[in-house]
Amino acid sequence: MQARRVMSRREFVDTASKAAAVMSCCLLCRKVAAGEAAKEAPKPEFKVVAPCGIYCGACQYLVKSMDAKDPKDIVCLGCLSDKVPEWSRKTCKVRPCAMEKKLESCALCKSCPCDKVKEVHKWAKAAPGNLKRIAEKGLEEFKKEQKAKWSCRKCGAPLANNDKKCRKCGEPVQADQDK
Repeated sequence: MQARRVMSRREFVDTASKAAAVMSCCLLCRKVAAGEAAKEAPKPEFKVVAPCGIYCGACQYLVKSMDAKDPKDIVCLGCLSDKVPEWSRKTCKVRPCAMEKKLESCALCKSCPCDKVKEVHKWAKAAPGNLKRIAEKGLEEFKKEQKAKWSCRKCGAPLANNDKKCRKCGEPVQADQDK
């Protein structure tokens, strides 16, 4: 029979520490392999107000993109982003002008309302009033007002301008939100 060697307290603590480090490393490796420790991709920044005064936060493309679980399903991040639908990139004359001038809103431009903005305002009836509101109250206050207007009154989820009911809870859209 072999004689047992007695470990000193220091040796025991040192061995136990090494064993704990190895175990925690193994657990971490298992989590990484299972995808548990992988960090979620940061949520993209949505530009919810177009420079012409349209509230993009009520656009079906932006609302759909806000709900996207997979980044490849994001269609649009707002008119002042690099990710907009192709038709917007090709047809909008206001967007490139505002980006060139580094303006978040045409309300901040000395030339407003220019012919480019007036053209958009022919079909976007709320936009002229929105620009006036932005000039009076500021962009952040306007965003707050519009977010409140275009959110479900029951669950707070964003609503698109063509929604008849909330995409999240099914609550019917109120008449004052249809404007």
